[in-house]
Amino acid sequence: MEQYRDLLDSLAVGIVAVDAAGQIVLANSQAEHMFGYERGTLEGNPALMLVPERHRASYEARLAMVGAQRQARPGHAELGAHGLHRDGREFPAAFSLSPLETASGRLVCCTVRDAGESVRLEEALQDAEHRKGEFLASVAHELRTPLNGVLGFAEFLLEGNAGPLGEEQKEYVADIMSCGRQLLQLVDEAFDLSMAARGGMTLHNAPFSLPEAMAEVCALMAGKSQDKGIDIRHSVARTLRQVRLDRRRLLQVLSNLLTSAIKFTAPGGEIRIDASPQGSSGLCLKITASGIGRRTEDSLGLELTRKIVEAQSGIITADSAPGRGSTFTIILPGAIAAAPQSPVDSTP
Repeated sequence: MEQYRDLLDSLAVGIVAVDAAGQIVLANSQAEHMFGYERGTLEGNPALMLVPERHRASYEARLAMVGAQRQARPGHAELGAHGLHRDGREFPAAFSLSPLETASGRLVCCTVRDAGESVRLEEALQDAEHRKGEFLASVAHELRTPLNGVLGFAEFLLEGNAGPLGEEQKEYVADIMSCGRQLLQLVDEAFDLSMAARGGMTLHNAPFSLPEAMAEVCALMAGKSQDKGIDIRHSVARTLRQVRLDRRRLLQVLSNLLTSAIKFTAPGGEIRIDASPQGSSGLCLKITASGIGRRTEDSLGLELTRKIVEAQSGIITADSAPGRGSTFTIILPGAIAAAPQSPVDSTP
C-alpha cells in the first residue's frame, strides 16, 4: 500500500491498515490528525490503541473475523461509538472494516469517520425545532387575546345588547364570528404545534365510546360536506365499543383529515371512515375519499395531525394521487383489546 500513500493522504476519511497480528502497518495523514499523532508515529503500534478500552474486545474480534474471510470480499462493521485521541479524550467515530489482499499478505483496512459533525448537526436541528416551537407559542399567545375580544364583541352585537340589528347586519356579524372562530382554531393549532416541537404535547388517555366519537365528528363536518353534496359514512367494528385514547386529540385528527378530504373531493363524492382492530390491541382508522385526490407529499403536510398520531406512538400514511382519490391510514397501538368482528355501517 505504500505506493498509494499520496492517494490515501488525499482522502477526507481516516485509513488504517492492520496486519494479522493487529499491528498498524499504514495510516494516512487524516487518521493521524484525527487521533492526534505525528506523522508516521502510528505505524508499528497496536490498532487497539485507537479505541476506548471498553470497545477493544469487540474491535479485536471483528478484526479477526474480517481478516479470516476466505475471499477478500467487502466486509463492514461499525465498531463502538467513539475513537480514542492521543490525549485520552474520546470522540464520536465510526469504524468500517474490509479485508485487503496485498503482496505482503492479508490486511484489514479500517476506514474511520469522525461522527462528531453528525452529532453537532443533530443538536443544531433539535435547537432549531425548539426555537420554532417557542416562536409559534409566542405568536399564538399574542393572537389569541385580541381574537377572543373580536369574538366577544361580535357575540355581544349579535345578541342585540348594543341595540337591534337588521337581518342583513346579523348575517355580517355572524360571518365575522365564523371567520374569527376559524382563525382562532388556526391559532390553537399553531400552539399545539409549538408544544409538539418542544416535546410538550400532553395526552389525557381515558376510555370512551368510539362509535359515539365517530358520529360526533361526522356531525361536526356535516355542514361543510353538505355544502358540496358530499356523503360522509362511518363504520365501526362491533368489538370497538370502547377505546382508550385522548378523545379530544382523536377528534382533532379526524376533523383535520375530514376537512382535507372534503376540500379535495368533488361535489357529489363520498368519504368513508372505517375503524377496525389492528392485531391484538391496536386500532386502525381509514379515511377514504373519492374524487380528484391530491399529491402524497401534500397529504403528509398535515403536520399537526402527524405529530398527534406520533405522540400516541402511532403511524399515519397516505395513499393519494390526482384523479383517484385519497386514503389516509392511522394505526394506534394499544388502544383496544378485542378480536375483530364484522363491521356495522351507520350514517350520521
